[in-house]
Amino acid sequence: MHRGTGRTIGFGRALVREVSWLVFSLVPVLGLLNSLWCCWDRPYRQCLHDKLPDTVVVDR
Repeated sequence: MHRGTGRTIGFGRALVREVSWLVFSLVPVLGLLNSLWCCWDRPYRQCLHDKLPDTVVVDR
């Protein structure tokens, strides 16, 4: 979900989110940092792969 509008994300933002997650996972330090980032990020608890496309995960 797009953080600014609250609407679902399009193909471009979804692609950026998935590719950034893949790149972060391939680099050991970035993969760990990406996974732990949401532990101290407030108020949205975004990981780095969420911050790049400006998305948040919403439970339904």
